[in-house]
Amino acid sequence: MSRSILALLLFVLLGIGLTLFFEQDNGYVLLRYDDIVVETSLVFFAIATLTGLWAFTLIWRSLKITLGLPKWLPAFYRRQRSRSARQALLKGMLLLLEGRWPEAEKALAKRSHDDDARIVGFLNAGIAAQKQGATERRNYYLQQAAEDAEGGAAIAVLFTQAKLQLAAGQSSLALASLDLLREKEPDHKGALALLLKTSAQLEDWDKIRELWPIAERGKTLAEKELLSIGEQAFLHQLRLAAPQGLEAIDSCWQNMPRLLRQQSRLQLAYIKQLTRDPAGHPEALRQITQTLKTRWEPAAAQLFAAIDKQDSVTQMAAVEGWLKQHGEQPELQLLAGELCLRNKLWGRSRSYLSASIERQPTARAWLAMGQLNEQTDKLSEAAKAY
Repeated sequence: MSRSILALLLFVLLGIGLTLFFEQDNGYVLLRYDDIVVETSLVFFAIATLTGLWAFTLIWRSLKITLGLPKWLPAFYRRQRSRSARQALLKGMLLLLEGRWPEAEKALAKRSHDDDARIVGFLNAGIAAQKQGATERRNYYLQQAAEDAEGGAAIAVLFTQAKLQLAAGQSSLALASLDLLREKEPDHKGALALLLKTSAQLEDWDKIRELWPIAERGKTLAEKELLSIGEQAFLHQLRLAAPQGLEAIDSCWQNMPRLLRQQSRLQLAYIKQLTRDPAGHPEALRQITQTLKTRWEPAAAQLFAAIDKQDSVTQMAAVEGWLKQHGEQPELQLLAGELCLRNKLWGRSRSYLSASIERQPTARAWLAMGQLNEQTDKLSEAAKAY
């Protein structure tokens, strides 16, 4: 309408301009059709023509709007509803971020004719309800969202549902939701990450061992967290394999993902299982030697001492080599002292044991010192050591 008024003003101004221009000579226009004769000035004719054109344009537009009303009005109504739905959703989301759970739930739970806004609203209303401890209302909102969801929205509903169930401590329900999600979308990284965490809570180590290589390839979790979950699962498998003998232990180790076989905790667990059977001692020695060549690992040195060594001279040379490589570590000094004690090298044994006790006075070190004193007839000192 404002455009029409502006056009009218322009026509009026143009008419005034023409009037002033033709003030001295108005001109003359004669129109004749049959017996009808119209005589007027050029100025009036020009103004009348322009005004007629403007009036015709205005009437034509009004007719178009009126005749097109049945189509235009519903579209306008839909746009208004969609706008209202977005505003309500925005208000609810802001309330949710502010931590105003009851107000957020009320705003987000309002039914909307906009499908996307309705699903997002119900999902976030479920979050607000759970924040208030209302799991029944949460389940209702999730169900409403699931009924309306299709395609990618259905995945979002299942993922949100699993996260809320997991946060509420409903691990079994979360596991079922995640299994269903992965059936629909096997490569969903978020679902796989949650599935690993849920399985760890439920101590479902078999499932973790099945999923762990997939998670490693897809970089599903931060490496530290992924390793922690993997270690728990495969440590459990090593413990189960131990009573079945060395073959089962070795099979478990060989089938373990390479990245996990490089972790100290699992390496030491494997070596410990090997040391329990004399037949596993050669492999245990190989593993310990390989470990201590690359890094200092006190627990590996302690396991080295527990192995029945056939060649004490060779073993002593290895320990002294580690002392040069890793420095005078108290665990290595103790190990060297015990080896010298076995080989009746009393002076060297005392030197190593004294240095170990000075740095780290453990019960095992004092026991070795007591045995040394007893072997060298220093019974009072042996008694003190014991």
